[in-house]
Amino acid sequence: MHKPKLKRQISDAKKLIGVRFKWAADPYQKSKSFDSSSFTQYLFLQQGIRIPRTAKGQSQIDIERVQ
Repeated sequence: MHKPKLKRQISDAKKLIGVRFKWAADPYQKSKSFDSSSFTQYLFLQQGIRIPRTAKGQSQIDIERVQ
C-alpha cells in the first residue's frame, strides 16, 4: 500500500476511536459499532477497496492485488 493511502487510513481509523466494539457486529453503516473484521472492512472501503467481511475471508486475500 502506498504511504499516502496508509496515512489516510491511519487518520480515518483515529477518527473512529470511541466507536463501540460489538462481537459479531453487522457492518458499521447498519450497526454503528465494529468488530475487528468490520472495522478493517470499513477502513478499506473508505479507500474504495472492497475486502471480505469476515476475518477468515480477509486472511485469505492478497491485499496487493485487491483494488
